[in-house]
Amino acid sequence: AENSAVGTLIGVIVATDPDQVSVLTYSLVTPTTTFALDSATGRVTVARSVLNFELTARYDLRVRVTDQTGLFDEEQLVITLTNVNDPPSLTVPALVVPENSIVGTVIGLPVESLDEDGNSLTFSLANNAGGLFTINSISGQISVALAAINYETAASHAVVVRVSDGTTSTTANATVVVTDVNEAPSIAPRSFSIPETIALQSFLGNMTATDPDIGQTIVYTLGGADAGLNH
Repeated sequence: AENSAVGTLIGVIVATDPDQVSVLTYSLVTPTTTFALDSATGRVTVARSVLNFELTARYDLRVRVTDQTGLFDEEQLVITLTNVNDPPSLTVPALVVPENSIVGTVIGLPVESLDEDGNSLTFSLANNAGGLFTINSISGQISVALAAINYETAASHAVVVRVSDGTTSTTANATVVVTDVNEAPSIAPRSFSIPETIALQSFLGNMTATDPDIGQTIVYTLGGADAGLNH
């Protein structure tokens, strides 16, 4: 079978000699580094882990058996590989998304996968970061599934991408990097009751504002029709 490990037994060459007392030696006439032949037992084994049905499905070799006097015989040895369903390959590109992205926002390029056996592939997320992300099962495109991506809460999210050929599957760990977006500050509404005879420069109270972006300097200004009455 393809993908067989080094040392896997393929078969045993059997030879006979009409002379009752003889020592037979086996050898491969065809040069090869893929297979090995035990000169004493005739056992044929895998010599290198390179057997791939999709590349070479059949090997035609010649084997020789020699007795102690130097007389020999040669025959053809055909080794036919059986196909094994290989798991698909999987490559995940860089995944970067701005915070506050809306549902459906595409993240990076589609993941790449190749199946040597030509099977249809299906993509999924084994870990979707709590429902934040989704992947198109056919194209492998990852996108935003939940409008809750916040850089200040988490600057990155771990996901696990899976591709299946219906029989075998391959997974890959990936990280979605969240980029910071400058968000507007918010100010808490307040109302003040004052006497009409209040003196100029009198303290009325404090306005409170917050900025979701760390390290920002908040500047307060007055607006509206009566802005000139206060400062």
